[in-house]
Amino acid sequence: MQEMQEMQVSKSFFSSVKECEWLNELGQEGYRLVGRREGKYRFEVEEGRTWYYSLEWLDCSPKSEKGQAYIRSREQGSVELAATFSLWAYFVSPDPIPASDEGRRRTAVHYRNIALLIYLFDIIAAALTGYHYVVRPFLAKQKVLLEAPVLKKSGNFLIDLARRLEYGAKELLYRYGRLFGETKAALALGILIPLVIGLSIAGAFWTAEWLKNRPEKTEPEEGKGEEAPDEQTEVSGETAERS
Repeated sequence: MQEMQEMQVSKSFFSSVKECEWLNELGQEGYRLVGRREGKYRFEVEEGRTWYYSLEWLDCSPKSEKGQAYIRSREQGSVELAATFSLWAYFVSPDPIPASDEGRRRTAVHYRNIALLIYLFDIIAAALTGYHYVVRPFLAKQKVLLEAPVLKKSGNFLIDLARRLEYGAKELLYRYGRLFGETKAALALGILIPLVIGLSIAGAFWTAEWLKNRPEKTEPEEGKGEEAPDEQTEVSGETAERS
C-alpha cells in the first residue's frame, strides 16, 4: 500500500469553470481535495488513484439548513463533499460526477448578478465620461451653465414644481462644473476612460461565465409524444371489443 502524502497548493481563480478543470487535471494524478481557504488548496495525494470534481455555488451558507439539505442530496453513491469555501461547495468522487441542473442554475445566476452589477457601474461611469468630455464642452461653447441658476417663482404650483426640477438639474450641473470644470480636480476624471474600458472587459468576462454555467436545455426525443396516443387507442379498441 502506497503512503498517502499531503500537499498544499497556492492558486487563485476568477472562473469556476477553469478552477474545476484544474482540479480534475490534478485528480487524474491522485490529488484529493481535503481543504480550501483563500488562495490555498490542501490535497491528499495517492498515486494510482483518480478523482473527479464538481464545483457548485450554493447561494447560502454550507452550514445552513438549506445548504446541508442540498449537500446531502448531492452526496449520492460515491460522491462526497470534499471542502467548502465561502458559498462554494467542492464535491469529489472516484467516478465522473453527473452535472446538477440546479447547481448549474445557481452558479449561472451568481455570475449573471455579478455581470449586471458591473454593467450598472459601467453605465454610470460612461455617462459621467460622456458628460464631462462631450456634453459639458458643448454647453460651455454655447455659453450655457457658466452662471449659477436662479429660481423664479410664479405662484402656480405646477409651474413652480417644474421650475424647481429644472433648477435642481441646473444647480447640480453647475456645481459639478465648478468642481471639475476649470480646476486641477478635473484631472481626476481622466480615470473614467480606463475605468469604463476595465468595467466593460470585466462585464464581458462574467457574462461569459454566466453563459458557460447555464443548464443545457433538453429537448424531448422524437416519437415519444406519438406513442402514448397509439397505446391509448389500442386500449380503447380492446375495451370496445370486450363490451
